[in-house]
Amino acid sequence: MKLLSAERLAPLLALTGAYPAAIDLHLDILRLGGTLLTVTGVIEVALRNAVCECMEQHFGRPDWLSTPFPTFQWLPSERQRIRLAESNARKAMYAKLSPAARAAFKNLASVPAVSGDVSQPGTPDHASVPSGQVVAQLTLFFWKRLYSDDYDKRLWRRMLKSTFPNKALSRADVASKLEILYQNRNRVAHHEPVHGRRLREALQAIDFVVNEFGDTDAEGKRYLSRLLDRDIQRLKADARILQATLTGFKRSGSG
Repeated sequence: MKLLSAERLAPLLALTGAYPAAIDLHLDILRLGGTLLTVTGVIEVALRNAVCECMEQHFGRPDWLSTPFPTFQWLPSERQRIRLAESNARKAMYAKLSPAARAAFKNLASVPAVSGDVSQPGTPDHASVPSGQVVAQLTLFFWKRLYSDDYDKRLWRRMLKSTFPNKALSRADVASKLEILYQNRNRVAHHEPVHGRRLREALQAIDFVVNEFGDTDAEGKRYLSRLLDRDIQRLKADARILQATLTGFKRSGSG
């Protein structure tokens, strides 16, 4: 039984020249990825909460995801993801019900939570769910999309600029860093290596976000930076160790 494929180990084997060293290096990269995933996860939740607060205040209603202003329209990409999130939230809610509660639920008819929903009354796909549960189903892809050029006039200029209050920053500055975090988060989530240039870019994106996002405390430091300081320091220390290991193998010409 193969626990690691030859394709996955090949680049590291070429670098180290030996299977034990290649496996150790592979595990070191995965461990660093775990810390990177933790930091990115906290950033995602903070970003999500700040965006939701801005949007709810701007639209003046808690159900702004499904029912924003009549003059505001989601683009098809976001509309589809919102509907999928609502469907997943309903299914998650239904799965938590007891058998008796499910039986009682099937006897009830409710109003669809999404305009144009053609699901049948009394089914999991027809239940209305709190907006917070829908928000929880949306991924970093959705939140970083709101900082894209597609929403520059509709969202960035009207409200989302306040989440990155430094007036010298442009929407493109923010969007590029969020894209880097998104791409690297996906790589780590799929157990793909993040090191070298990708890791350097990820660390730069993290520094950018924690130093520019949200409010500051009495000492002028961002709250997000305070929250993540220990994890970021550990991430950077592990990154330095990994880079030194990689450099050592390259200099020795083990491959």
